[in-house]
Amino acid sequence: NAQSTDVIMNPGTDGTTVNTCLGGLYDSGGTGANAPYQNNESLVITVCPDVPGDFMTLQWTVFSLDPTDNVPGPPTDADNITIYDGPNTASPTLGTYYAGDLDPGDLFGATPANPSGCLTIEFNSNANGTGDFNAQLSCETPCDPPTAVGEIVGGPAPDSIAVCVGDPVTFQDAGSTAGP
Repeated sequence: NAQSTDVIMNPGTDGTTVNTCLGGLYDSGGTGANAPYQNNESLVITVCPDVPGDFMTLQWTVFSLDPTDNVPGPPTDADNITIYDGPNTASPTLGTYYAGDLDPGDLFGATPANPSGCLTIEFNSNANGTGDFNAQLSCETPCDPPTAVGEIVGGPAPDSIAVCVGDPVTFQDAGSTAGP
């Protein structure tokens, strides 16, 4: 059985990579109820599958960031989380989220374009107000693509593609299989 790993985003874990396929992601207040993060945090953590070839998923269970904005007009400096599709903050972003943007149950996963299968989470809080966030971490195994085979019948040679304008072309199924 896989062992559950709690990943707490705090100065001690900032900039680290955690390999796990079972666990929770928590703000710096830890796993306890009503344990908020702190002001002026800027933390990054990467979570990667501990099974090669799998990809990470992150499902929010609490997303209650403080909405206080200290800077009038855009861009806002309100507390936020950015999720990157890869092993670092240079990876493509899956979005930046503020208070009210996400709900419990919202799910993120590494995409097929991300061979690492990792997700990188960046959290920033400003000087005013705190909140809570946590998510469940798990891994998924990508599906192998199915294969389909077809052939052209009735041409001058088997599977011939020499066709004149107006000539009928008949395709025949030659079987398909689901991925292994």
